[in-house]
Amino acid sequence: MRRPRPCRRFRTPTLVLGALAAGPLTAGDRIRQASEYSGYAEAGCAPWDGGAVRVVLTRRPGPAARDSLELWAFASIGEVVGRSITMTSSPPHTGNSGTAVYCPRGERCRGASGGAMVIERRAINGTLTGHFRLVLEGQPLRSGRFIATWRPTRPLCG
Repeated sequence: MRRPRPCRRFRTPTLVLGALAAGPLTAGDRIRQASEYSGYAEAGCAPWDGGAVRVVLTRRPGPAARDSLELWAFASIGEVVGRSITMTSSPPHTGNSGTAVYCPRGERCRGASGGAMVIERRAINGTLTGHFRLVLEGQPLRSGRFIATWRPTRPLCG
């Protein structure tokens, strides 16, 4: 007759306990996890010296030196939140347009020939969340979600 084996104890890994102790995910944590790109945003100047928003992004996670994507919306931050900004490669730009440049590490930068960007939300601390879809020279369609920290600046346009 075989002896029954003693019951093995269930061990909860320390990592799981640490995650439980940290509490539930906040809305900001969920946005950061869902965002494929991160970076910063700041006020800038449109080609006609009006207000603009510049968003500089890198894909996450990744090495320190990596590809970058620069998106411009040619209107002030208050005017672009919630609107679809059409990306164009050449003037005339309007208040509902912008431009984008993709710079692969170690290669020449490529401009967007079309696409759109939407800044969906601006948090109380200025952080922007949104998404984009771009057609770039010699590249497949590039799209993704982003989160960008707002850098307060005072550009001198005009």
